[in-house]
Amino acid sequence: MDSVRAFPLKSRLKLIFYLPPEHQEQAAKVIPYAIDNFFDFRASMASRELYSTLREGRVALALGFTFLVGCLSLRSILGFLENKPFGSSILEGLNIVGWVAMWRPTQIFLYDWWSLYRKKKYSRKSGTYPLK
Repeated sequence: MDSVRAFPLKSRLKLIFYLPPEHQEQAAKVIPYAIDNFFDFRASMASRELYSTLREGRVALALGFTFLVGCLSLRSILGFLENKPFGSSILEGLNIVGWVAMWRPTQIFLYDWWSLYRKKKYSRKSGTYPLK
């Protein structure tokens, strides 16, 4: 997989196996299918991981947004504390904690899914080639 990632997605790759002549015929039948199965499995796992990460992002977004709304609502309700000692600190703390709750969903939807998507794309880049 590391070797595949070293090349652009659009470039075609070719694997060459050097085998003793007595094993070439049998290998020509088995190796292309083994390679395809390997990359299909990796692509399938990457798809599952991507789906799982995006599902986690949706759950984190729902929880984070609910928590943010709760914090902002509580901040609004406790607005009378603004002129009290430590009141503005409490209100600002609610604001900050609410927005921090949105950190994980933001991270997932802006950054985390890209690497999984690329892994899936590189895994699908397999192909069978005749052995030489």
